[in-house]
Amino acid sequence: MHSFLSVTMAMFTAMHSLLPVAMAMFTAMYNLLPVATAMFTAMHSFLSVTTAMFTAIHSLLSVATTMFTAIHSLLSVATAMFTAIHSLLSVATAMFTRIFPQQPADLCQQTKFTRPSSVL
Repeated sequence: MHSFLSVTMAMFTAMHSLLPVAMAMFTAMYNLLPVATAMFTAMHSFLSVTTAMFTAIHSLLSVATTMFTAIHSLLSVATAMFTAIHSLLSVATAMFTRIFPQQPADLCQQTKFTRPSSVL
């Protein structure tokens, strides 16, 4: 029984000696709590700014995509108009060739153009 009490007293003394260390650790952690809170607040603010920047970039990309789509549509309309004009010119060329089947040089030779005497 005596040895049991000796062991118990030794353990109690060790724990009693460690109590100031435990209190110091608790005090240090308690004092670091405002620092941890400040760091958390700073990180939260940084994430808020990052989210705002991401949203702004996303909006700019949406605007750029809309502008690209509008330009693509305008180019499609311009291509359609060019194709229509090309088709009209092809029809006009075919009609002109049908009406005037000869080459322009042949037409000039057939008319036997002579200069007026006033030019000589």
